[in-house]
Order: sequence, then structure tokens, then C-alpha cells
Amino acid sequence: KLAAKLQTENTKPDIIDIAKKGIKDLIDRITQSDFIELLSFEPFPLPAMVLRGAEDVDNCQKYWLEAYWKGNYKIAIKFLKKEDKHCPDQWETLMFLGICLFLDKQPKPAVKALRKADELSKLAMKEEIRWYLAQALLLKGEKEEALKLLAWLSEQPGKIYPIKSKALLDKLKTS
Repeated sequence: KLAAKLQTENTKPDIIDIAKKGIKDLIDRITQSDFIELLSFEPFPLPAMVLRGAEDVDNCQKYWLEAYWKGNYKIAIKFLKKEDKHCPDQWETLMFLGICLFLDKQPKPAVKALRKADELSKLAMKEEIRWYLAQALLLKGEKEEALKLLAWLSEQPGKIYPIKSKALLDKLKTS
């Protein structure tokens, strides 16, 4: 009986580990709250029939798309991670993984995925990737790097992200 009791006591979480996690979570929430009210959290406008030959889509891709369209980002993240494991370093997968992580308010993994997507994509979708990356950086509390990306975005010839970037830069200057 004593051995069983000692074994169950040893499997209980250490109070110091619990306190460390609680402090880390509190710091993450404080950091996020600095800019959270300025961020849009708008999903990327992904058209319903984005994929060629919808019948040929594998289940993993089908499921993350369905979850994304429904706003269930946790499920989409699960399938996108599976897709990334199956076919690593696909910038499209990493971009949507990063967007879903950002929309789910997970800034650290969002930044990691979006940085990798930005690195791997040549010219395609740079503005989109960097828009979500800048917001994820702000959510993470990395204002300086976000400002650089927003400045770059505001100088691009596009119609959507330069305008959004200028507006966010203005909000950041007044906050």
C-alpha cells in the first residue's frame, strides 16, 4: 500500500511546475493585451471552391477547409499539422496553419509557421503572409518587427493590405 501511495504522489504535478505555467500564461495574456484590441482577427477570405478538382482532394485537406470555413480553427490546425507532417515545407500549408494559429490566438506557433511560409514562398501571397505575420508578431508582443512588416506592406501597390497596414500603423502610433 505504501508503494502504491508513493507512486501516486510522485505522479501528481509539482506545485512549482504549476506555478511556472500559471505565471507564463499570465505574462502571455498581458503581452497579448497590449495590442489585441488593435488586431482584426479576420479570416483570410478563402473562396469555397479554392481547390482544383474538389473530388480529388484528400481527406486531410477537405477536413481542414471545412473546419476553416466554419471558424473551427483548432480542428483546422490539427489537420494542417497533419498535412505539414505528410508533406513538409509547403508554403501554402504553412500559411494557412499560421493564419489559423493566429486566429486561435496562438502567436508563437503562428509566427513560426508564417515566417517559414514567407521564407518558402517566392512572390505568391507575400502580402497576405506578411499581413498575418505582422499581426501575430503584435499579438506576441514583438512590435518593432511588426512595424517593419507593416511599413513594407503599406508601400505595396495592392488595394487591400496597404490600406489595412496604414490603418494599423496609425492605430499603433496613437496607442
